[in-house]
Amino acid sequence: MRYMITGAGGFIGGAIAKDLVASGHEIVTFQRGQYPHLDALGGTHVVGDLSNLDLLAESMRGCDGVFHVAALAAISGDPAEFEKANIQGTQNIITACRREKIGRLVFTSSPSVVFSGED
Repeated sequence: MRYMITGAGGFIGGAIAKDLVASGHEIVTFQRGQYPHLDALGGTHVVGDLSNLDLLAESMRGCDGVFHVAALAAISGDPAEFEKANIQGTQNIITACRREKIGRLVFTSSPSVVFSGED
């Protein structure tokens, strides 16, 4: 099977990519930059932004499922940037999955979704 992993440059996304390859699956990774450890896994690697719906859809074309692990996770920062990455980005992933008729989506969240900034 062929799977796309967003946020594959991070710890969790990278581990998912590695496990999928070890299990004999083909991967397409989607992340903000180039990562040599991903290149070593083989597959297709796309550098992009979650706000680019067309690139997302094109990248996941032909995939059997998507692991959406990408997120902006920090304890401080511009709320608009968190909204763009975490909310709009996730909406774009869902829209692209629908457009490409991909029925399997695994979504992980981030602590930034529920953290109010107070202990």
